[in-house]
Amino acid sequence: MIEPIFETVSPLGEPLTLFKRVWQVGGAQASPSAGTAADARSDAAAATATETLSLVTGLHGDHLTGLYAAMRLAEFLDTVAKDNAEGYRLAGTVQVFPVVHLRALETGAPSWNFDSLNTDVAFPGTLEGELTEKLCNTLLQHTVRSDYGILLAGPRKWWRESPHIRLTSTENKKQKLSASMGLPLALLENGDPINALRITKHWDDCDLNNFAVSTGNTRPLDRAIGDLLFDGLVQYLLAAGLITHAEKRPSKNGTTLYAAAGALNIHCNEAGLFLPETVPGKTVGIGEKLGEIRDVYDGKVKEEIRATESGLVLGLRDHPLVCSGEAVAGVLTKKYSRWSRLLG
Repeated sequence: MIEPIFETVSPLGEPLTLFKRVWQVGGAQASPSAGTAADARSDAAAATATETLSLVTGLHGDHLTGLYAAMRLAEFLDTVAKDNAEGYRLAGTVQVFPVVHLRALETGAPSWNFDSLNTDVAFPGTLEGELTEKLCNTLLQHTVRSDYGILLAGPRKWWRESPHIRLTSTENKKQKLSASMGLPLALLENGDPINALRITKHWDDCDLNNFAVSTGNTRPLDRAIGDLLFDGLVQYLLAAGLITHAEKRPSKNGTTLYAAAGALNIHCNEAGLFLPETVPGKTVGIGEKLGEIRDVYDGKVKEEIRATESGLVLGLRDHPLVCSGEAVAGVLTKKYSRWSRLLG
């Protein structure tokens, strides 16, 4: 079901509507089907389920890979709801918010140039504020009563990263479900004060089992990463019991947990064009070359960028033109040996 949850007229006079997609057991999309007695018992058990997942993406207008993954999930859940998904069955409620800020998406920019508010850090918002604040407040009100929450978001501006899980805490044991997505990397974030303005902090305050997923890049849309995220979301739904399958079980892929407090930003000393020679997700040693800075006028190498510590490359500067002193690479150096020690 496509449900409008907020309608207004933008300051430029154009109508704007915020939509969500909803799939639930016994809902309009979950048509009954003929089957065995076991299937009937499964349907009866699923009908009593009350757990809900809220999946949010599209906070920024240039976060396209998350939008693609949400689109693929919507297509999959449509087939599940119609019993055409090769044995998958709904066992809970899933609501997806694929596009939060349509005006920003239309321009392909991170934020809408009329109010220039960063949607990622505009929560809780208010219905009395600017358009972006109204959208944030509406989104929060429609997600805080969920049991689970996942935010698909891109990296910081001008960077590309290895797709990874972002956790704000390890207090809730159910957060181990994040590992079921099968991404090789998870990051335990530090107590950045700006997190108080993110939707995940408000989900924490409302006891949602939630986490964010870095989609690795902004533009252009990366279908390979989007497909990886879609597969991970299906695995998550299985692990959380929101969908079931008679034969398939959630996969158990290894996920390594790093501490954001151990992240090392490597800066350049020279201005010029940064040309990376490694990729996000690669393990590097001390002194290993990560890239170089070249002069934009004659192409000569002005500086070689090397790892000052061994670790895993989390991200690289994606916009090549850099000024002296800017960060061009991020390396994770503090790794936890076991998830269970923190999450179990």
